[in-house]
Amino acid sequence: MSLDLATIPQERLALLDQAKLFHGPHGGGTGGPDCKHCARELLHEVVTGRHADATPPGCSIVFDILPGMNDGPWRDDDHRTAVMKPYLPKILVLDPARDADRVYALLDHICRDALPAFLEAVGEGAHAQALRALAPIKDEESAGAALARALDLDLDLALDLDLALDLALALDLDLARALARARALARALDLARALALARALDPARPLALDLARAHALAP
Repeated sequence: MSLDLATIPQERLALLDQAKLFHGPHGGGTGGPDCKHCARELLHEVVTGRHADATPPGCSIVFDILPGMNDGPWRDDDHRTAVMKPYLPKILVLDPARDADRVYALLDHICRDALPAFLEAVGEGAHAQALRALAPIKDEESAGAALARALDLDLDLALDLDLALDLALALDLDLARALARARALARALDLARALALARALDPARPLALDLARAHALAP
């Protein structure tokens, strides 16, 4: 069931407009509009009235990806705040009962859309075609098959899959093996080729974050 905003005092809801987002965490803060918050700390205070870097009980596991996004490649705190704050009211009311569907949708988007687009841009058309040909990811079985295929590619996909894997593991899905394979693959890759690909993908990563956020928050 989604959080009922009518149960939250207006002074706490006002923090969504007033507070600036900072690199976190900022444990031990006193709370309120003059306290430094990262994105998850801000939402935790809005929901509970207490300043903490944690996901409040009964809220969506999408809260759990906020620290990584909050501390991502922003130009400065103003940039972080301008991009992330419009998403926070939407995250606040996400129904946790639909978390599994969101994870599968995000995995599908990353494996069959975002990654192929980036691979095509850096001249890896064959790998891109193989990922686009995967069956739609709708459940644990199709998710495992897609991740196994992606991780079999001779590319360092671990970084790009981290967001989806973290969400999936937070749901206790049976994808721990896929994560272990991703890390093993990253260690086994030829370093020069991996670094060259990483440099080629650097300009695309901010777009990947925006696309992943929008897809994860779709109703």
